[in-house]
Amino acid sequence: MKIAIVGNQVCITSNYSYDEIAKVKRNRPEALKLYQGTGEERTHVFSVSVDATGGMNSKFLCFGAGDKDINGKAIVMFPVPAHEDGKAKEAVAEFIGPRALYAKSIEQQIDAALTEISNEQNSIINLIEA
Repeated sequence: MKIAIVGNQVCITSNYSYDEIAKVKRNRPEALKLYQGTGEERTHVFSVSVDATGGMNSKFLCFGAGDKDINGKAIVMFPVPAHEDGKAKEAVAEFIGPRALYAKSIEQQIDAALTEISNEQNSIINLIEA
């Protein structure tokens, strides 16, 4: 995941394409969620998802269909928060807060899920006679 300030916009770029995240959403949706605690103390902290429109709030980061960079990676953009001159990075860091770290952790889960999905699909392909 990468965060950049481009003009007056903040651009969050995933390490994955919209289609890759959508594949995980279909096959391993829990990999797109981050929890704290265990058992009955387990609480949902943050999610990454894809849908028709992107956005972000305190509980999720969503990449919109068609929102991608030149390399095909999913992106979401929003205005740079109001800030003093020369303090754009600080304003973005304060606005995004721990959500950036949560999303980064979820991207590690996405990587593992994509590997599992690929291995599973290859096993199934090997079972198919044509």
